[in-house]
Amino acid sequence: MDLLKALYDLLESGAAYQTLRRQTYVEGLPVNPILPCVLLKLTSGTDGFTHQGPHGLSDDLVRVYSIALSANEAAGLARAVHNALQGYAGDVGNVSIQLIQHQSRNSDYGETGDTYRQIDSYRVHLTRA
Repeated sequence: MDLLKALYDLLESGAAYQTLRRQTYVEGLPVNPILPCVLLKLTSGTDGFTHQGPHGLSDDLVRVYSIALSANEAAGLARAVHNALQGYAGDVGNVSIQLIQHQSRNSDYGETGDTYRQIDSYRVHLTRA
């Protein structure tokens, strides 16, 4: 959870991201989320998704869902997230991020068909204090 808190803080501190009217959620959406929104989900921790080295170095995968009422709005939100995260290296709270790398992108309509989602996966190389 430290990693998701660090990414949440990193996004919320970015000037371009702050100008967007959106809500940011961690690990799950409420029953009636405020749209547009971003959902951060840690998908590592299972076999094949996490590699931890002997000195506390960790390699985690985070999925970022950009959710909106239109494809254009979701794509714009995803671009703002990408600009904030891609290539970032530095300390955020007690997490020392070595590098954030964009891995993949997918898009679809939400479960009810009334929202559009752009889903981006980011590989985060980090050490925890």
